[in-house]
Amino acid sequence: AEAIKTGDEKIVRSLLTENVNGKVAVPDVVADFVKEAWESNEIWRRVPKTYLRGNYKIQVELNAPIAVKHVEGTDPISEENLQMDIVELRPIYFKKYVKVSDEAMSLTGEAFLRYIYAEITDRIIASIINTLMSDIVLSADEEATGAPHSAVIQGAIANTDIINALGQLKGELRDVVVMTSRSAYASYKALSFSAYYGIDVFDGLPVLFTDQLPTGVRAIVGSLRDGTHANLPNGQEVEFKIDDTSLALTSADMVGILGRMYVGIGVVRDGAFCVIADASGNGD
Repeated sequence: AEAIKTGDEKIVRSLLTENVNGKVAVPDVVADFVKEAWESNEIWRRVPKTYLRGNYKIQVELNAPIAVKHVEGTDPISEENLQMDIVELRPIYFKKYVKVSDEAMSLTGEAFLRYIYAEITDRIIASIINTLMSDIVLSADEEATGAPHSAVIQGAIANTDIINALGQLKGELRDVVVMTSRSAYASYKALSFSAYYGIDVFDGLPVLFTDQLPTGVRAIVGSLRDGTHANLPNGQEVEFKIDDTSLALTSADMVGILGRMYVGIGVVRDGAFCVIADASGNGD
């Protein structure tokens, strides 16, 4: 905690004694806090991740016909019309800036680490999810060029929305989920209760709640496991910068803390998602 506050790594190294070999415990504690934040976000937890330096390129199939039968002695089969494209995930910094009081800075050890990581890491992950949701919705734009594309259903809310969205997905997708807000979830549940017979408007799919859907989007149905990818060139750790001087001139007893993560994230499969939008549009 003191090393993060001061930026002086000698404080961490001072924990090493002749009886300690390798890593000290503090970085492990910090890593556990970040992992805890990652695991608690159901959307982020399902996104596949790599930790490669630089931009990350993934080849995407737009059209891949299945194999055909060929009887010996008959005319040769036609060459397949295989369409491929490249998705490049370019990492950017996601940042969260907070001002905390001197009293907060006076917290020691694990109390300080939990306070800072809970506030900053959660908000950074929310921003990453917001970017991913926007990318999914943007790929549903009919005028969008390049791969991959998402389907879109547009209109007033109906108890057949999820079923219709499932019908728009392509390929053998794994772990399909519904991503929606709690208010939209309540509206869908109200529809099921008002039906003359018991129905599950979500068709048994896991429902992941998020406040990061673009305006005008009620829900997104698809596979995060097969349709998205995140690359973290600098790993999962949050980088911190502490400013305890400049704010002293403008804010009494306040310290500025900037947290950031370097992440490239996006949609990497054609037809992996269907956006359910209001009648006014898909909100992008």
